[in-house]
Amino acid sequence: MKIFENLFKTFYLFIFIILPFLAFGQSSEISKKRAFLSSITNEYELINNMNNLGMLYQYKNIDSCLYFGLKAKELSIALKYPKGELDADNLIGVSLALRGLTQEALSKFNNVLDRYRKQHDFENEVQLLMNIANVYKKLNNNKESKSFFNQAIQLGSKLERDSILALVYVNYAGFNLMNNVDSLNYYLKKSKNIAKKYNNDWIFLQIRQLEAYELSRQNNQNALVVIKETLSRAKELNFESLEVNSLLLLGDYYARSPKIAINYYKQAYERSILIGDKLRLVSLISIILNMEYILGNKEEIIKVQKLFQNALIEENENLKKFIVDYVHYNSLETNNKILAINNKNQSNKIWILIAVLVFSIILVFYIFKQYRRTIILNKLVNEQNATLQNALESLEETQDENKRMMKIVAHDLRDPLGAIKMAATLIRNSKIDHAESNNLHDLIIQSADQSIGLVSDLLTSNLDARNLDKNVIDLQELLEYCVDILKHKSILKEQNILLESQSIEIIGNRGKLSRALSNLIANAIKFSPKGYTIEIRLEKKEQYICIAIIDKGIGIPEYMKGSIFQMFSDARQVGTEGEKTFGLGLSITKQIIEAHEGKIWFESSIGIGTTFWLELPVNPSGLN
Repeated sequence: MKIFENLFKTFYLFIFIILPFLAFGQSSEISKKRAFLSSITNEYELINNMNNLGMLYQYKNIDSCLYFGLKAKELSIALKYPKGELDADNLIGVSLALRGLTQEALSKFNNVLDRYRKQHDFENEVQLLMNIANVYKKLNNNKESKSFFNQAIQLGSKLERDSILALVYVNYAGFNLMNNVDSLNYYLKKSKNIAKKYNNDWIFLQIRQLEAYELSRQNNQNALVVIKETLSRAKELNFESLEVNSLLLLGDYYARSPKIAINYYKQAYERSILIGDKLRLVSLISIILNMEYILGNKEEIIKVQKLFQNALIEENENLKKFIVDYVHYNSLETNNKILAINNKNQSNKIWILIAVLVFSIILVFYIFKQYRRTIILNKLVNEQNATLQNALESLEETQDENKRMMKIVAHDLRDPLGAIKMAATLIRNSKIDHAESNNLHDLIIQSADQSIGLVSDLLTSNLDARNLDKNVIDLQELLEYCVDILKHKSILKEQNILLESQSIEIIGNRGKLSRALSNLIANAIKFSPKGYTIEIRLEKKEQYICIAIIDKGIGIPEYMKGSIFQMFSDARQVGTEGEKTFGLGLSITKQIIEAHEGKIWFESSIGIGTTFWLELPVNPSGLN
């Protein structure tokens, strides 16, 4: 997957920084807006349309993107129109980021962010926080990137119209694509829910492309079907940039068949030419050239080499023009400062600002020189380290997954092993009759079977309801078993477990439901003081079965309530007798209940206690 992975890191970094309507039919939309500009008589409306047109150009021509930003800013200053000037500065920051001038872009974005906050423009503030996170990600500063993503998510969650969060989540999912499949699926699910709420086809298509890429990376046979689906949907909806992405995915899928792969890469190149997408051309030609080297066609190699050389020359000229425009922008900024200062002092401060202007020009050309040098050095380093990096990434992914599974199984083995120890101790040290001895032997066998099942889960972990081993389960008997294996813990704390139940049968996986219920009962014991009573209630409603585990313990602090169901959450408390918490049990429980089409939630007050509620359907669709 190396070819598309490199493209993915290049093109998906800024693919979500605009609002969804800007992705729809950019070519036709640009033509319409350019034609409409000449008919606008209201100057404020003209500024807004120039800013919108500049945003449309970010996928096609960065120079035009910058041009319209500068023109909108110049006119906004003349008319003293703060919103137009602010949006223009945001557009200029986007142009700088796309050209690789990341430090300049961050400086501009942070300035704009402060001004959006003063205007209480929360939606644009969320978008800008996401842009800044993207730039830090490009700089490989994951700590800052994560911080700004969290700020964007926190603020976006407070908006009455939270559609912007779909963009934030799909961005975050994209950055987790190479590292953590669980995190990818988690954020894609959140993005899907919001996109469904607002019927956002653009976001759905982006999500499907990310899913298709992950399937292809795992060599899943369904990958090709999903990729072709995204291509067809992109054409149908006239999403030009996404159509090119699907063609790239197809080329990468057939990477082991160069003759087929190069055809799709050429289609992506030709489509980019047709829609005026200049941002991708150099990288696309480079990919095609690599494929021609593999195929060994000398005539085609020479032809593509010439095409690549011409593209590099054109890109270099565009970069020079961009630098000139940026110098003009700095001049505009400086001239505005000069005009502001002239009213107070027209002599001394003008020379200072002229010096600042000269310094800015020198700084811009120095940045340009360093930027080109950095590109050359990075290319050499990337070529030397590519093979090693791919191997390390694969190893890290495998190692992280193994650690996660080991922690989950180790966590859940504690209760059945504790039950085995308690039963064995009672058999050895107590004078018990034959019937009680048989009960203890049964408890040891059942706990051992549960332990073996947990170890099996380590080898074949799957919480998909369609793949669960399903049997008829008596929930009353299952609850009694869970209470028995945890009795040694409640005895040590002189607690009483009161079970109010009736015989209710359900189709499900006994081992996994036992793990879920044991986790909740063990938590009630852990966080309840000595001598307290823990209540467990089982009752059948018309459409579902309800289970409640009630304790009168220490309760859950408010700041922990939003994260206690997260895997390896930091929301941990020490038990009333100093028992340790591992941050796994509630996450595992939630996954198991949802795999049985059920729901779990809780009510808690500090110092009063906590009640966990479970609802399981009477006739689950996936368990029949």
